[in-house]
Amino acid sequence: MSESRLPPPLTLAELVERVRCLAASPFWTLSETSGGRSASRNKLVGGSDRSWHCWARGGLARDVVVEFDFDWAFRQSGADRGPMEVFLHSASNLGLDAVDEGDHVHLEPSGS
Repeated sequence: MSESRLPPPLTLAELVERVRCLAASPFWTLSETSGGRSASRNKLVGGSDRSWHCWARGGLARDVVVEFDFDWAFRQSGADRGPMEVFLHSASNLGLDAVDEGDHVHLEPSGS
């Protein structure tokens, strides 16, 4: 079976639920800035032809801005990891690959 015909790793509902779980943390606030896109919109914003944002691939990517509401709690706790590293690890625990793009975090199904 060709790679383009493999079933998606998650359903859209499963992705939305995992992002909702990630957003439920008291340590950060998420603002979604991009979700599913048409191929033309994806091209317009410079997205990859193989992007999980594309509806043809299920619209299974989300871009979020992460605001750390309790950054001070991380500093006070003496944690070895900073807030962004904790966020990225939390996404991974939910089966999401998370890439810090600087001004946003890109989320998509793990291993995709």
